[in-house]
Amino acid sequence: SGDADAYRHMMLVSVRLDDGSWVNFSSTTLGATQHADWSVLAVTICFGVAIIVVAVLLLRWATRPLRDLAVAAERFSLDQIPKPLDETGPAEVRRAARAFNTMRERIQRLVSERMQALAAVSHDLRTPITRLRLRSELMEDEATRDLVDADLAEMEGMIDSTLEFLRGGVSSEAIRPIDIVSVIETIVDDHADQGHAVSLSGTSHGRVLGRLLALKRAFWNVIGNAVKYGTR
Repeated sequence: SGDADAYRHMMLVSVRLDDGSWVNFSSTTLGATQHADWSVLAVTICFGVAIIVVAVLLLRWATRPLRDLAVAAERFSLDQIPKPLDETGPAEVRRAARAFNTMRERIQRLVSERMQALAAVSHDLRTPITRLRLRSELMEDEATRDLVDADLAEMEGMIDSTLEFLRGGVSSEAIRPIDIVSVIETIVDDHADQGHAVSLSGTSHGRVLGRLLALKRAFWNVIGNAVKYGTR
C-alpha cells in the first residue's frame, strides 16, 4: 500500500527466510486489474451503441428512396399527373427511381395515344349510324322506322359500352330488372325473320337484375354461333 501513484497498481512483498535472507517480489494488484477490465468493457459498450445508432441512421437514409418508390407505385394513377420521383440515394436506388419515372411516362403516353385512337374510332362508328338515322326519317312505314331507330340506338349503346370497356372504365349502363325471356324472344324472332331454324321453349318469364345491352349482346352471340355452326 501507499499514497504514491507508483504503488496504487502494484503489490510489493518481502519474505524473510529461516537463514535470515529476504525474498522480495512485486505483482499488480487484483483490484486494479478488475478496474481496468470494467473500463474497457464500458468503452466497448459505448462504441457498440454508437456503431448501432450510426448503422440505423445510414440504413434509414439508404432505404428512404425505396420507401418513396413503393409509395409512388401504390399511388400510381392514370387520372392524375403525378410528380416525378426524386432520383436520390445510392446508385442502385437512383437507377431504380429513374427507371420507374421512365416507365410511368411510357405508360401515360401509351394510354393517351390509345384514348385518342378510341375517340377517332368512336367518331368513325357514329358517322354511318347518324346517316342511317337520317335516312330512316324518310321511311313512310312508321313501324319499320321505329324498328330501325331502335336498332340504331342499340348499336350506339353497344359502341358506348365497348369503348368504355376499352378505356378501362366501368360501364355506365344502369343495372335494372330485366325480363331475360323477352330479351331472348326478341333475338329468336330476329333470327326467325332471317329464315334460320330457331325456336324457344320453356318458361314464359324470367326476371333478373343486369345490364340490358350487355345481356342482349351476350345471348345474341351465343344464339348466333349456334345457328352458324349448329344450323338450328
